[in-house]
Amino acid sequence: MNVEERKKRLLGYANQFKIPEKAVLGMMEEYDRHYNRICDEIQGKKINDILSILAKELAELHLFLDMHHEAIRILIRKTDHL
Repeated sequence: MNVEERKKRLLGYANQFKIPEKAVLGMMEEYDRHYNRICDEIQGKKINDILSILAKELAELHLFLDMHHEAIRILIRKTDHL
């Protein structure tokens, strides 16, 4: 996916989640940083090593999302008590 396609896709998500375009452009930079880091890490590796690296990245992503979701639930519960 080239830069314009990625930008269009991320802006679509931004509209869906009501996130300002400026914030999405910053997220695009983070995406590129992570993408390049993963590409560097898998460069020259055998397929099983690549799959292991990708599985680790996915597991960390799911953990982060679960933690983020729980943090949001805690904030919502706190505001319900106000």
